[in-house]
Amino acid sequence: MKNEMSEATLKAIRTSTDLVVYPNLLREMSRIVDLFGTLDQYNYSQNESLADVRAMKRDYSLVYEDFKKAVELHERFTKKQRA
Repeated sequence: MKNEMSEATLKAIRTSTDLVVYPNLLREMSRIVDLFGTLDQYNYSQNESLADVRAMKRDYSLVYEDFKKAVELHERFTKKQRA
């Protein structure tokens, strides 16, 4: 079975990383000479409630897309079983 992702799922995954900053090679190499931690970067929100709401919306959108895909796969499977 091929793992297919809808465009909405891919969009949700791309936007679900807003709360973290992923390292890259150049940034990690520059940390060697960054003795005072001035290169650290964080994604901040105006307040904790807003950050929680944004994270919950992303989580629920991913769960919704997973559930929708599971229902579609189940319908295809049961259709093949009946045929």
